[in-house]
Amino acid sequence: MYVFCDSNPVNFVDPSGLRDYSQEETSAIMNEIGNQNIFQAAWNHSGGRKYDFKAQDKLDDGVRNDTYTFNGKTMNSDQFGNFAAGYAGYKTGWFVGLEGVFWGGVMYDFLDAKAQNFKDAKFDWDKDSWPDIMAGAYYARYGKMPCSE
Repeated sequence: MYVFCDSNPVNFVDPSGLRDYSQEETSAIMNEIGNQNIFQAAWNHSGGRKYDFKAQDKLDDGVRNDTYTFNGKTMNSDQFGNFAAGYAGYKTGWFVGLEGVFWGGVMYDFLDAKAQNFKDAKFDWDKDSWPDIMAGAYYARYGKMPCSE
């Protein structure tokens, strides 16, 4: 029983490293992100720093498996990192900040492909991140999650 938490339901430790951030924890992260200026946002969302969730999760255990719940939507580290970047980009720099987020994503996509010597690497101009980035920007602008169909 309680194998998922190493038979320790009191401390709820998952030996696989999975961390499920609750709505409250994720909201606190989003509040911190919303209090950044444009320079802090650019710094903190890149290079494995505080809000580079994809890199941070990978550094923890080599696997991207944390989840973040925000306004009823559960996202993995990649999705939440893109959502948070879109939110920060729009909130701190409006459309210019959002454009910076998109070009930053393209740069990371290119560097990921280059690290694999462009063999079996998917370089798609970071298009797979755009829906989450736009959802974050939408939240920054309207204060609610976009409708999904």
